[in-house]
Amino acid sequence: MIRALFVDDEPAVLEGLENRLRRLRRRWTMSFAVGGERALEALDQGPIDVVVSDMRMPGMDGAEFLTRVRDKYPHVVRIILSGQTSHEQVLRALPVAHRFLSKPCDSVLLEAAVERASTLHSLLHDERIRAVVGGVTKLPSAPDLYVRLTEMTGRVDASASEIAEVVAQDVTMTGRILQLVNSSYFGLSREMVTAREAVAYLGANTVRALVLTVGLFAAFEKRGALEGFSLERLQQHALRTAGIASSLVSDPDETKVAFTAAVLHDVGALVMATLSPERCVQATNLATSTDRALEECERELHGFGHAEVGAALLSLWGLPYSVVEAVAFHHRPNAFRGDEFGAVGAVHVADRLVHEFDAERGERPPARAELDVDYLERMNVEHRVTAWRNAARTLDDRAKR
Repeated sequence: MIRALFVDDEPAVLEGLENRLRRLRRRWTMSFAVGGERALEALDQGPIDVVVSDMRMPGMDGAEFLTRVRDKYPHVVRIILSGQTSHEQVLRALPVAHRFLSKPCDSVLLEAAVERASTLHSLLHDERIRAVVGGVTKLPSAPDLYVRLTEMTGRVDASASEIAEVVAQDVTMTGRILQLVNSSYFGLSREMVTAREAVAYLGANTVRALVLTVGLFAAFEKRGALEGFSLERLQQHALRTAGIASSLVSDPDETKVAFTAAVLHDVGALVMATLSPERCVQATNLATSTDRALEECERELHGFGHAEVGAALLSLWGLPYSVVEAVAFHHRPNAFRGDEFGAVGAVHVADRLVHEFDAERGERPPARAELDVDYLERMNVEHRVTAWRNAARTLDDRAKR
């Protein structure tokens, strides 16, 4: 049962929420607090899974309240539910809020947001996964350049030139970004030689995702991974998956999420190969001897797979929940509570198709590339798979040249 706390400075708003959500009482335990101070008192009195807070409150506003919640109760899911909010307030809330919802908010949308966030948060806080991840102190931090780009792209007035200037200050990173941009995965008609060209062509969000990917692979490369584990092959797979995933959704925001999640979807494999090599060996040997999927063997042996481990790292780095969700569920999309085909489905399909193409080329066993048919039928998109496969094969053949 989900334990949810709703916070607003207007009692009438809380009363309205209580009435609208009354039908959920069998699945949720709900409490309501007027203002941040009373909400903190409620948190002190008993366990809470999810906090849904207004932003504009006198005294302690939503950003300050959620900052205190994050510091004292880091396991609690933090959601902003607010009307008109200033740009400055949004920037203050970005580091401490997992989700943003706008007032007025449909009760079905609110219900879905709370349950999705709660499900993901429970998954990421599984003690077995946290034991493998080993705590923040043993993990690489998000690259400084990625953090700076995140701050810049949060500004409405940030120009492509300014963003490119920041990227260009890191010569090594700029070189790697240009190497990726000019590779066959992006299919450019001409070579790009400056960071400004890359930002202008790809867009700030794609460049930011590539910065994070390059930094992440570099950090783990320095640590040294399991013998025989190929960082280059994993990165190639990530880029191929990203190219296909971003083509499977039409909404611009979902396209950005799908690309970012796809280039990061196997980060958990990096974590496990570096921090828990013995688990990798066990799962790989079982997959090879039984001709089964690696993630299936990981789950059988350890109770979780590399997808969940990767999602845990990205959550610690503060990536958006939409990206973390797509990484966490890309092998098991039917466990995802969403009811629309978006980034989660796109990354799942793209990852499976890339593995399928590798099997056709004799580069991996064919039995390990299976789409989740139940999920596709639930999303009512199973009839689109043939067209997706044909279009994806064209994209992938170009990328492999």
